[in-house]
Amino acid sequence: MCASRPRAFTPAARCPSSPRATTAPWAATATAASPPVVGAEAIRSSTARSTSAATASTKSRPCSGWSTTRTAPHLALIEYADKSQAYILAPDGLKVGDKVVSTNTAQEQLTPGLSLPLRLIPPATFIHCIEIEPGKGGQLARSAGGFAQLLGLEGDRVILRMPSGEQRYLNADGRATVGIVGNVDHHNASLGKAGRNRWKGRRPRQRGMSMNPVDHPNGGGGGKKKGGGGRQHLKSPWGQLAKGFPTRTKAKASNNQIIVRRNGRKVKQV
Repeated sequence: MCASRPRAFTPAARCPSSPRATTAPWAATATAASPPVVGAEAIRSSTARSTSAATASTKSRPCSGWSTTRTAPHLALIEYADKSQAYILAPDGLKVGDKVVSTNTAQEQLTPGLSLPLRLIPPATFIHCIEIEPGKGGQLARSAGGFAQLLGLEGDRVILRMPSGEQRYLNADGRATVGIVGNVDHHNASLGKAGRNRWKGRRPRQRGMSMNPVDHPNGGGGGKKKGGGGRQHLKSPWGQLAKGFPTRTKAKASNNQIIVRRNGRKVKQV
């Protein structure tokens, strides 16, 4: 357990874009008129609570024993005027002393960490930690360097370009955080050795191609001659096609919210 972690803090806390957290007793005094103090701390897990205003301070001290699978381990530690603390995902560019605001009114200046309803965010803005349903907490664009782009507003819905390239509608009353998630160089990191994967709790994975036919659909055969390209279709251990086979349910309820799929194909709106 991290020594700097506040006693009331739970790893299951929500993203700062969640308006539900603003009704918590500890947030009652965290108003725009009383800006809390913020700190960003490099740890291996994330949680967050919504804030009204904050000022950032950074401690680059890792906290052991937390999630090792999260790609965005950098958090901003927020301290309110009443000395209560919380964490948010640290946006790229957030520095010590920066002010972080969560509000329901439009802002003239968009700074990293600003939390707003989607309808109040100007088009072409990069955002992250986006709610799918209002009040449910941020679920989209939360990984290292992740962001989505707001394309426009249509009535009670906004059009969003997802990190995958998919364009879809979302409820305009949902919240999002302005900016890009920190740790943007995560994809450039090289583990260097197999041991670093073991430190993260990841055990070795045996290739299906090197197994026997009894153990895997891709097993058996003679070395180089048994590759893809017609001899066999690559599958999962349970026989599911693994290369390009669409697995999305055709009758999924949210299909009518998608405008352009991640492969670039437009969806007919019913």
